[in-house]
Amino acid sequence: YTVGFTSSFFDIDLTVDLYRIEIEDQFWTTPTITIAAGSALQQQLIAAGVPGADSIGGVRFFQNAFDSTTEGLDIVATRRFDLGDLGVTSVTAAFTYNVFKVGTIKAGTPTKLLFQETDIFDLENNAPNWRGNVTANHSIGNWGGLLRANFVGAYDHSACQPAPARTIFTCPVTAQSPTGLLRQAFAAEVQFDAEVSYDFDFGLAVAFGIRNLLDSYPEEGNPLLGETTNGRIYRSDSP
Repeated sequence: YTVGFTSSFFDIDLTVDLYRIEIEDQFWTTPTITIAAGSALQQQLIAAGVPGADSIGGVRFFQNAFDSTTEGLDIVATRRFDLGDLGVTSVTAAFTYNVFKVGTIKAGTPTKLLFQETDIFDLENNAPNWRGNVTANHSIGNWGGLLRANFVGAYDHSACQPAPARTIFTCPVTAQSPTGLLRQAFAAEVQFDAEVSYDFDFGLAVAFGIRNLLDSYPEEGNPLLGETTNGRIYRSDSP
């Protein structure tokens, strides 16, 4: 379901879109299923003739995993400023808000769960709800300049320590996980880009730019949540 509108007022071009997407039996990858040496799963892989089955440590596969609902809002606004002899500046702001929720889980059985508490939490919380950018383009004669602010909202990641058996949905309370499900909240981030360009009027333009102008870095990941271990300190889901 979607509804939206476009408008132009006070020299501002504006588009707004609201949407809700409901999916039954959504296709998704399962979490990694560990294949222990000598296990029945390993023997089944060997019997099926899977290459390298005796050395595979884990498998994951696509499946009609669950029902889901996605709701969101997209906003884009553009304003052009004619500064006369000082050139022309165009400012564009684009923001999106998005919420994803898992419904009925279709994959796995009560004795062989494919999705547990930490998997569902990460599906719903491991991506920022808010994203956006504001871009200013200025041109004067053959010169051009760009300044952009990129915004990535807050998000959360979780883990169980140690991971429970695949027959248990909820993270157990342990010495490493005193509250059950371990969570780490990552704050919102803003990064800036800048660029200067020159157009030579004979089919050639040269631009010099810097991404992440202020050299910002994301928060370090908690090693207890996995991934940031053995010298690695930034998560792959960080901005």
